[in-house]
Amino acid sequence: MAVTTELHERLIRERQRLKLTQAALAAATGVSTPTVVGYEQGQRSPPTTFTTQLRGLGFDVHYVMFGAPAPDFAADVLDWELVGRITTEIFSWCREHGLDVKSEKFGEVLRILYNESRRSSEVTIDVGRVLRLVA
Repeated sequence: MAVTTELHERLIRERQRLKLTQAALAAATGVSTPTVVGYEQGQRSPPTTFTTQLRGLGFDVHYVMFGAPAPDFAADVLDWELVGRITTEIFSWCREHGLDVKSEKFGEVLRILYNESRRSSEVTIDVGRVLRLVA
């Protein structure tokens, strides 16, 4: 039997996942801290305007509202600046080394470098090493 959670419990989980305090969430959404507490205790239902603001803070609103992750949520949380920098590095490296990387390899290299960069405080993009791994 599947365990179901209520909206207020999912709201708490998402806030904690994003490492936000109730006060920080309140300030970011323009409501009072007691209002957030009321939402999280299930005493009040958040209005649509509140849930719309959650998306801009990184919340998976689909999960909060319906209990299932949004199918497109992964694209919403990507660091697109980092993706762009890595893409530029891959193309530059390939040009310098006269290599034409196939699209399926490009995706894998991008994924590996993105994950490594997100895990590390230093962004070092070693395209050659990763291309040798997936070759």
